[in-house]
Amino acid sequence: MDSRPVSSLSPRSLLRQRELELARRLGRWETAEDRLLVREHQTRQVLAKAGRGGAIGLLVVAWFVPLLWPFALLGSLRMFPRTSRRVALGVVGGGALSLTALVLLLGLLTRPLLSPPEPSLPPAAVPSLPSAAPVLPSGSIGLPGEAPGQAPAAIRSPG
Repeated sequence: MDSRPVSSLSPRSLLRQRELELARRLGRWETAEDRLLVREHQTRQVLAKAGRGGAIGLLVVAWFVPLLWPFALLGSLRMFPRTSRRVALGVVGGGALSLTALVLLLGLLTRPLLSPPEPSLPPAAVPSLPSAAPVLPSGSIGLPGEAPGQAPAAIRSPG
């Protein structure tokens, strides 16, 4: 604490002193334990950054050696999960768009091959028959299996 009289302190120092007194009354001032925990946390962060830098270097090397690509992929997923998900989504979306474009392009290119051939001659006219009764090869009109000149069985009288 400052031993100077309160009136000689700057407004900023006075404000800090009041905040410190309020924190002490409420039991929220910083202790030696708190400072030690903060120092340990900062030390862990520095060590993690140093270790991560080496891991990133190994990861870059792994991407350039084809035999290590599975490890590089797993390492990338582990070190950069959000970025890896975004890249995977982009690859899947781009692949789907490419596949759709390829199918449409092949459909347009093969369309002339799939259409029926153009006829070289105009279609022939089909003559129409004057009656609906079948014409037998012998020249008589009747049902097949009946003798020529004989009335059909449905018309014939019994006996």
